[in-house]
Amino acid sequence: MHYPRGGTSSGDSLSERRMVLCADDFAQTAGTIEGILSLLAAGKLSAVSCLVESPLWPDAALCLRRLPIAFDAGLHLNLTHEFSGPRSHRPAALPALLLAAGLRTISRSRVEASLNRQLDRFEQEMERAPDFVDGHQYVHQLPVVRDALLSVLRSRYPYSRTAIRVTVPAQSRGLKGLLIAGLGGYGLLDAVRRARIPHNVDFAGIYDFSPAPAFAERMSQWLSGVRDGGLIVCHPASGGLPNGDPIALAREREFAYLDSDGFASALRKWRVRLARFRDLPVAQDGA
Repeated sequence: MHYPRGGTSSGDSLSERRMVLCADDFAQTAGTIEGILSLLAAGKLSAVSCLVESPLWPDAALCLRRLPIAFDAGLHLNLTHEFSGPRSHRPAALPALLLAAGLRTISRSRVEASLNRQLDRFEQEMERAPDFVDGHQYVHQLPVVRDALLSVLRSRYPYSRTAIRVTVPAQSRGLKGLLIAGLGGYGLLDAVRRARIPHNVDFAGIYDFSPAPAFAERMSQWLSGVRDGGLIVCHPASGGLPNGDPIALAREREFAYLDSDGFASALRKWRVRLARFRDLPVAQDGA
């Protein structure tokens, strides 16, 4: 498997690097809303990815719009998580979706319809287009799904700079990250390069959600090597979390660290500045 050129070497470690820190799953639960809003208000995040099919989304979006700070808000395309409520739609199980994507048996028209429906909901509550699009469980990069995504974005926003989050790291950061990138990440990267769509040039933040090593240690490793123009994904939440959330404890650990002075110190130590997609360096072909 190949990697884009880049990474941080000892020779350029003192240069300030711009990085998107993106919190996923906004509006999935009350805890994700509370935690992410708190971190945004404190300047500890620069992007938030929104699950607009959640019944909590309208109120959560109103809270986002009221924040007096600049940040990116994006659509977290959902094809696998089932929400209750009158506006919910039956999703596919992730293993079945992966298989259908590999076999190219997914209905592109159904994917486009779901994507348009979710973009409508985003625009209705945020009163604007999303700054970027990615996927819950990284489904946006799958074969057929990524083709539908690019087609819909071209149709809806022909003159905008809506970015797409890519999952290809600039250096190896573990088996899980390699697996995610291998399940369509390289195909999406090639597609967004050809279409000259804004995107991150490095990707980090993937781990198994286990408590060891500590999240502070993981984040320090990511910050030390993230490339200028990269993105780190996180999944913080606070408050009462539902028992059915398999990563509830990891969400709380992530929130506690990101909310701490230790995180601010780590950003200064590694000379990383939180940035929005529009602030990232323009990716060059083959970079």
